[in-house]
Amino acid sequence: MSRLSSPPLVLLAAHGERGGDGRNQGLAELQVELQSIRRAVEVQTVIVSDKDALDAVFAANAARRGVVVPILFSDGFFYSARLSEAVAAMDAAPDAGFQLLPPFGMWPELAVLVADELTSRAFNRGVDVLVIAHGSTRSTYSADAARAFAIALEAEIGGAVRCAFLEESPKPVDMYREHGAPDVAIGLFFGAGLHGRDDFAEAIAASPNPPATAFTIGEMGGLAEMIAARVDVWLTDVPV
Repeated sequence: MSRLSSPPLVLLAAHGERGGDGRNQGLAELQVELQSIRRAVEVQTVIVSDKDALDAVFAANAARRGVVVPILFSDGFFYSARLSEAVAAMDAAPDAGFQLLPPFGMWPELAVLVADELTSRAFNRGVDVLVIAHGSTRSTYSADAARAFAIALEAEIGGAVRCAFLEESPKPVDMYREHGAPDVAIGLFFGAGLHGRDDFAEAIAASPNPPATAFTIGEMGGLAEMIAARVDVWLTDVPV
């Protein structure tokens, strides 16, 4: 199938879930929602932690023009190695190939979307927020990206936005001891797997007083519309 006979491809690339729900249901729902609002493209998904699946989807679409939307929160290993290398190594047909977008967790518009979510939950400027991210003892990518997101969100809402991590310091309990319970806890997780469901819930339960609200990025509405806007920018340079 040639590129001209195929619609442009939007590939939603997520890490993939283990533990917790473990069904990647959120990714499937995002695919359906994005497809429903951007019918001029074809939306597919791939699990980045499954290298064979990743290689297969690029091989199967080598004759097409596409854009990869990383449903990731940092530019660490699964972005800078797995996705970047897969795109670079792609044996694309002439006038085909894929563009790799930055991880969606690092888009400036995500902080705007979260600020809107807080407004919809009746939180005004000045709210105290704890961002809970994965973190890592092996690299700074996750923590750096989480802190950059916190800075962007703080600029949007005007309150204090702090970070805690599952796998490095400061842990959520450390932040509770130092600053008390936050008004809002936000998990930088997309799926309902081990981290996004179980670990996030455990971190919230460790708070001396439960936050007034707690949610992960994957639980928010508006993600498909945010991605669609980026796809529209990409489509301006792609024949349909």
